[in-house]
Amino acid sequence: MKKALLVLVALAIATPAMAAKVVAVDNGNSTVTIKYVKEAGDTKLARAFGLNVTLNNGATFKTATAAKRGESTAANPGYGIFPGTINIVDGAVATDDDWGSPVGVQADLPSDTLAGIGSNGVTLELGSLYSGAANAPLTAAGEIALCTLEIEANAATSTDVVITANNGRGKVVAEDATELTVTFEGVTVSFSQPCMGDVDNDGWVTTDDLSLVVTALAATPEWYFETTAGDVRDLDGDGWITTDDLSRMVTALAGTPEWYYECGSL
Repeated sequence: MKKALLVLVALAIATPAMAAKVVAVDNGNSTVTIKYVKEAGDTKLARAFGLNVTLNNGATFKTATAAKRGESTAANPGYGIFPGTINIVDGAVATDDDWGSPVGVQADLPSDTLAGIGSNGVTLELGSLYSGAANAPLTAAGEIALCTLEIEANAATSTDVVITANNGRGKVVAEDATELTVTFEGVTVSFSQPCMGDVDNDGWVTTDDLSLVVTALAATPEWYFETTAGDVRDLDGDGWITTDDLSRMVTALAGTPEWYYECGSL
């Protein structure tokens, strides 16, 4: 298996040319889609993208999914070539799984590549490959998705998604290898916070939820177990479900006349 690294050095040193726009769109489900917009006055089509996308407030990237893989066709147009991670055997991509990822590998260019999935910054590299004008990613003014990024809120209530050009991976270049002047538009993503104690997810914290926590604890010999971030049973946020969390639920419920309350009311 030969790993082909298609370096865009010649493109990176090109002189600026016509304009382009790259935007982040909030999908409303803790994901954003990065899109390329070709406006009516743009005479040149983008060929390749080297982008940095960052978050703040402690949020991190969970996954990155390219809008397409492989060559652009009239039936399935787009930017589906990921230069740093395509594995080539005898001049062709070996299997469907060998297209790689739009996220640049930090080890390939450590001085100018963000840490990637699991961190607050990813470097994306995407390009187009096609034969014949009808198969171009865009044949007229319009927009096309490049990549969808899933975000882990962690403790953040919101995060700013910021897009910039990545110098080492070529910035954004046109099909004639000239560098495009790009307008980047980020977006602020807000996260809905879980209702702590609402185990059955009905919008209320009740003795039913309390019973579910008791049942889960009673199923363990030690009456405690480790959990993951965001578990609504982990009221003290220490990563464990214990009798301490149970006590917090009892205290909260006992503070209401009916022993139940609506999420967000306390």
